[in-house]
Amino acid sequence: MGDSGKRREERFRSQSEMTEEDNLHAALIIREEAHALHNRLDYSSALQRYEDALIDLEKGLFRPTPSPAWQEAQLQLTCESVQCLVALKQHTRAVLLCRSYLDANSKSVEMCIALASVLSDTGSYDDALTELRHVRST
Repeated sequence: MGDSGKRREERFRSQSEMTEEDNLHAALIIREEAHALHNRLDYSSALQRYEDALIDLEKGLFRPTPSPAWQEAQLQLTCESVQCLVALKQHTRAVLLCRSYLDANSKSVEMCIALASVLSDTGSYDDALTELRHVRST
């Protein structure tokens, strides 16, 4: 096996041995890169990095009930992705991302508010009010 094959095997082995905390840490490092891109108003690149962080985070989920730190990171990365989508005027994708998150976490006040904000930005005021009422009832 050549050098590149050995490196690939070592990388695969190290990734498969990563714990949930390792994946969470890796996702948070990528999140910092995304923040820097977001601060430079490079929303498209920031969105890609936030999505990369979410993928890394999902790779690290090894139990049915994730840790509170994992759940918080997922919420923050999703909200930050929504912000980028809104900045890129991709409101439909932003709404879909919010709804997808809420399908799995229906009691998330933060995501309900984010969804209401996106809906309000698109002029869907009645739908935004419905989401805000949902927050009030949780």
